[in-house]
Amino acid sequence: MNNQNVPTPTNNRQVTLDQPSTTRTDNRGASKPDRREYFREYYRKNRERAREYQREYSLRYRRKARPISTAGRPMGARQAIRGTYTITDIMRSPTEKTVRMLEGILNGDRHFTM
Repeated sequence: MNNQNVPTPTNNRQVTLDQPSTTRTDNRGASKPDRREYFREYYRKNRERAREYQREYSLRYRRKARPISTAGRPMGARQAIRGTYTITDIMRSPTEKTVRMLEGILNGDRHFTM
């Protein structure tokens, strides 16, 4: 039996055992280790320039405001977000929550609308 061209069971291409495996190249023709080394060198050479650019960018474009952390504040009761309930809110809430809602409405803390 000739071992030169052996079909693999997963696909029908011919595999030649005599040829050494080649390093995969991209469109530019450089191998992956060469590209990796090039970018590593490029980063080392231009590190200060990149940091300066990041500083300028962060001064020019502000970040979105983040919510303030509650880590330093003492834990207290949160303020009520909703001041008014509708009939749908009461009908669709669990029993315990419905009781609390009705107590708030009857005490005058919350409002109710139809």
